[in-house]
Amino acid sequence: MNPTSGAGLAPALNYAKLQDPVRYKQTTKNSVHSTMSSEHADKPRELLVVQVNGTPMLEYDRAQVLSPKQRASLMMLDEKLDAGIFLNGEFIALPSEQERVEFMAGHLVSALLEDEEGIAAASCAYLAKVLPELKQVRAGEKDGVVSIELIFDRDYQKELQMKFVPLEKLRSRH
Repeated sequence: MNPTSGAGLAPALNYAKLQDPVRYKQTTKNSVHSTMSSEHADKPRELLVVQVNGTPMLEYDRAQVLSPKQRASLMMLDEKLDAGIFLNGEFIALPSEQERVEFMAGHLVSALLEDEEGIAAASCAYLAKVLPELKQVRAGEKDGVVSIELIFDRDYQKELQMKFVPLEKLRSRH
């Protein structure tokens, strides 16, 4: 997927009435993490991690149960998608599941880049619902072009930065 920033990711739907599908706390600017209530503390965490430019921006915990109001919001979102979407500058009257996923992944990344937590939360919850095996969403932005990769086969692991000493410096120490 390579949706572009701007018109390709511009919202074609009104998300103003959608509720955040999980409870979030702001930890740092541009970094949102879900919180678990004590009633779900004994369940294993089934995370969907969203990264933008290598930085984890959002964690969605599938073990957390959505409220009836939040589930209704996702159903309402699905109904709005049934009415058609704009994807890559083109209107699609009857979007396939793949087109819906691409559309929602674009909205998720766009919302994170624009600090729109409600849209990001709803988009992430939608992707977690329709793609239960999805483990990571990786997005990169370069020169105004956004690329999005959906990863199903490996959980997110924090990358380790290693400092290497040039071989010449090692030899000069001996």
